[in-house]
Amino acid sequence: MSLFDWFNSSVQSVRTDGMDGVEESLYEFRVGIVRQISNLNYNPTPVWERDWDLLIVLDACRLDLLQSVADEYQFLTNPGSLTSVASSTSDWVKKVFDPQYKHRLAQAAYVTGNPNSIYAFPYTFPNQCDCGAEIKPSHQAVYHEGYEICSSCKTRLTGEREVPVKILKEIWRRSWDNDIGTIQPRPITDTAIEISRNQDIDSMIVHYMQPHHPFIPAPELDQGSYIAPNDKERKKQSRTIWEQLRTGDVDEETVWREYKNNLRHVLEDVEMLLENVDADTAVVTSDHGNAIGEYGIYGHPRWMSIDPLVTVPWYETTGTDNKTHTSTESVTNSNVTSEEVTQRLQDLGYF
Repeated sequence: MSLFDWFNSSVQSVRTDGMDGVEESLYEFRVGIVRQISNLNYNPTPVWERDWDLLIVLDACRLDLLQSVADEYQFLTNPGSLTSVASSTSDWVKKVFDPQYKHRLAQAAYVTGNPNSIYAFPYTFPNQCDCGAEIKPSHQAVYHEGYEICSSCKTRLTGEREVPVKILKEIWRRSWDNDIGTIQPRPITDTAIEISRNQDIDSMIVHYMQPHHPFIPAPELDQGSYIAPNDKERKKQSRTIWEQLRTGDVDEETVWREYKNNLRHVLEDVEMLLENVDADTAVVTSDHGNAIGEYGIYGHPRWMSIDPLVTVPWYETTGTDNKTHTSTESVTNSNVTSEEVTQRLQDLGYF
């Protein structure tokens, strides 16, 4: 956002929200300043430059958060860290699945619970319709719907989705829990186990949604940002946990406790996964972290390279299929609409 854009946005915000608008504008200004300074000495390491055959991604997991529970899990005994390529999932997936890694991607599987996968695998359209009209696909068409209507002849044009990985499983499309505003770990675990046992691949990325908010063990704190029609109780809780922390409506001790509990919630499934897949080098890492007030920043703004956001865990371990779990994939809600995709991203605070 340019200074001019920020000024115009601030004027509108103040007109709409009064003093709350002033505070929000000042926060956005701070975000812009910290973003500029933090990127001066940013030197990330792509995950493809490290050796692994199973990459377990814990969404929005700070390094110190994982360190704080590591002694509770036998598979977290080999600590390390990595400078992530992004401070938000939408940018992370674009960089991890960049065509420059096509040879590795061609033999890889990606199992994800994060709806931001739409940004890694967009739909492409021809420049012109058969009628000769120029095609300018909308954001919805490119990232959500996969089709566009010609403005001239009204023909429906179907896009081609670019998927460089051998196997793509977007579990969020069929196993999203609208009651909690996120996806539970188990459907992701089950799918990853099935792929590991039955598919010929060289590597697999398993992208869990936790410990990213909403915090499953504490639904009263944060149910995401989506406000369902006529849902008064949900409306009261429409601000993300990071917005509540920033405004002082919840204290840091409470947030850290439930953030950690949400991490424990997913680590139970990580343990199950590692006991039911074969992997010589399995890594527990994150796409990005979260700021909890460092430099006056909260959550994980895009394009910001402060340590709490881009210094992520890199814990190496192994996986052995002891066949202690039989996965039960249940396919439901596989055909989601563009509106549903947006709502699920809103649940995670991305709008």
